[in-house]
Amino acid sequence: MKFFTRQRPHDSAQIVKILHVMRDALIAELGHQLRSLIVFGDLVREKQFDETHGKVNLMIVLTQIDCDFLDRIADSISEFEKQIPLATMILTHEDITSSCDVFPVKFHNIKEYHTLLHGEDVISDLVISDEHLRLRCEQELKNIMIRLRTFYLHRRQHPEQLMQTLLETATAFLNNVNACLLVKTGLIPEEDSDILNEFGDEFHIDITIVRKILDFRSLPQTPASAELKQVYNEFMSLIHETTQVVD
Repeated sequence: MKFFTRQRPHDSAQIVKILHVMRDALIAELGHQLRSLIVFGDLVREKQFDETHGKVNLMIVLTQIDCDFLDRIADSISEFEKQIPLATMILTHEDITSSCDVFPVKFHNIKEYHTLLHGEDVISDLVISDEHLRLRCEQELKNIMIRLRTFYLHRRQHPEQLMQTLLETATAFLNNVNACLLVKTGLIPEEDSDILNEFGDEFHIDITIVRKILDFRSLPQTPASAELKQVYNEFMSLIHETTQVVD
């Protein structure tokens, strides 16, 4: 009897079942050396999963990491990657606590949107500096701005690639909006629409174009090239304006 199915699931319930099977396999392989398993990202944040544009983010926290440890879990990870679009982050607890100043936005978002699959919750008590968050927000927004310009040069004649670029960068923008709101207000709304509204009000920025991009996820086909170009242009302008405000 085959333990794994090659058909990728399309709903969150199926994905969660596979994650539980994966958890049991890793526990059997690593025992107490597996400190925790943490699911984070869109699956937790949106309570649903868009397989076309998303990844299932899994943090594997080990007591130590070397090639022997990685060898022990490599086959299991590969098998589960055939089932779900899995993105793994393999860390020790020391890696996590020492990285909050380097990746404050990433760990802020993991802290806000994660669920414990096994072991210790090594995320909820992380302390992330507001100044590190603000500086990293500005840096990441400017990185988005620069990448958008470069990507357009290479993808302008490929509508599917342009739309994928917009979806990915809009998600990255939303993550930074979270961190910006936390620094400015100390609070973060739970729903994406509320986050965008609050951000627009607090920073006096029209974020209508971001909503339009996020709505692309539900379209049955790629919009026409002319519409994509207009949206892309408006989004670049929004990112430029936002970097100035955050600075």
